[in-house]
Amino acid sequence: MELITTSDTYLKPSAADSSTIGKEELAIAKRGKTFPIAAYREEGSHIVFTLDIEKIDPKTIHKSGKNTWYVWKGAIEDQSGFSMDNKPIDSSVSKPKDLGVSFLLPGNSVRTWSGQPVHDRKAPNITWGEVLHFTPSGNYRRPANASVVANLISISIKAQKICDRFGKSIIIRSGYRDPETNARVGGAPFSMHVQGKALDIAIPGRSPLELYRLLNDEWRGGLAYSNSMQFLHVDDRSGDARWIYPGG
Repeated sequence: MELITTSDTYLKPSAADSSTIGKEELAIAKRGKTFPIAAYREEGSHIVFTLDIEKIDPKTIHKSGKNTWYVWKGAIEDQSGFSMDNKPIDSSVSKPKDLGVSFLLPGNSVRTWSGQPVHDRKAPNITWGEVLHFTPSGNYRRPANASVVANLISISIKAQKICDRFGKSIIIRSGYRDPETNARVGGAPFSMHVQGKALDIAIPGRSPLELYRLLNDEWRGGLAYSNSMQFLHVDDRSGDARWIYPGG
């Protein structure tokens, strides 16, 4: 999980203008500098991030050894899918009432049905029709390759555990996104949704904030929420990430 600077900039101890901060408190970050990170949040026009101290010695950034920094978000870019990667205006999908329509998944020689569970045993409450956004006419978001299919199975199995814990069905707000769809709904180019590693979900009777708090300590991967857009984001990235979407 990394952030990369897109222009010369300063890392700052706060969101104050760099001209008001003593130069000895600033860390210079040249264009193209890569920072391995453990966590972050958005704060106004800035990103606040914490360095992954297992991958970088904070003293190589600044003599203070400080590992949490502010940086203007216009000067930094995420190329690993770690960003708050969408403000989804995506369409929820209904669970198919029958087998639906048949289609062929990349890497498979046997056709699959849209109403079929992603995994019969480990994800029985999540269907291909939901994660691929099948429409009544049979259109869907075709996975780019077999790796995306494997990722969708993995994240669906993890999401099924949420369903099992609360004893209710999951509503998929946003599942897999092909690159064209991802751009249309405002997703980052390297979004976990494009890789098939993320789902935006809702559970009837539970607020996104409530789910976030209940799962925060145990979920391995990315976890975020938006109460205003009524979804909990879960993803299967390597390492843990936590954030709140703009608007709360």
